[in-house]
Amino acid sequence: MVGITRVVVTAAGEEERDRLSPRANLVSAGVILALLLLGMWGLPREPGDVLLAAVALYATIGARLVHRAGSEAWGLPRPFMLLAYYRSLGRRGRAWVLGGLVGLGLWTVLAVLPAWLTVLQRAGVRRYWPIQYTRLADEPLLAVLFGLGVFAVLALFVIRWDRWRSAPRLLLWGAVLWAGVIVIALVTGRADRLSTLADVTRIPEVFFYSLWAVLQQYFFLGFFNGRLRRAFGPGRRRLVAALATGAVFAALHPPAWWLVVATFPVGVLYGWLFQEDRYRNLFVIGVTHGVAGTLYAALIPGSMAIGPW
Repeated sequence: MVGITRVVVTAAGEEERDRLSPRANLVSAGVILALLLLGMWGLPREPGDVLLAAVALYATIGARLVHRAGSEAWGLPRPFMLLAYYRSLGRRGRAWVLGGLVGLGLWTVLAVLPAWLTVLQRAGVRRYWPIQYTRLADEPLLAVLFGLGVFAVLALFVIRWDRWRSAPRLLLWGAVLWAGVIVIALVTGRADRLSTLADVTRIPEVFFYSLWAVLQQYFFLGFFNGRLRRAFGPGRRRLVAALATGAVFAALHPPAWWLVVATFPVGVLYGWLFQEDRYRNLFVIGVTHGVAGTLYAALIPGSMAIGPW
């Protein structure tokens, strides 16, 4: 039932607020997964795309209004949390935050500059406004401003700065994933591709893949894991919630069977960690996902296309 916000004890034993009951959360996850699979496999291309867009819109925006669980439950900060967090720190803590902001800003701008034409093309500017595209393509200052705008969005609305202490452990798990991809590449005879990883063009590739990964994990961890960890309750069911998260992640990747095999354990791992508030930092998870995805695309044979089209 939808009503006033209530306290729900999750599978990890933590208290969260939600307007829906545990059973309603489970039904919500099941219905959204069924609609996704219907849109991908059960309908022709155009109506399928419409259904997928509607489901994505609900799961990323509408569900926030329905559940009213707060941004932190989705792995995001409260808007402009960075400013209050910075003021609460001592001199050393502020220095670390400023260093992190400078590094993030440089990474963002250096990633956007060489990919500026691709950004304009993906946004449809070349196709629908060819004259404006020609003008914008010759304005590197606009690329820098765009990069700074992306940086501001990440810093103010995406990164949970109050959870930076958990970042090393998330990155350590990410390193395990990266090493696993490299091992698979060696076993499958792709060692000759390792040298391509030193190419500087990987900087924008990793950056934009990480942004895409943040959106994916907002969907899988923010929405699906949020519903599942509230549906199953505390105790050993934490593993059930994690396994169900991995199963959902894998179920949406056929017919790229290599990706199905890879995404299930990754989904289980992050589905386990994300149940604890201290690990809910979508940006850090997105970076680990982005690096792993870049390695996978560069080293592992096979298509990464998913869905029947």
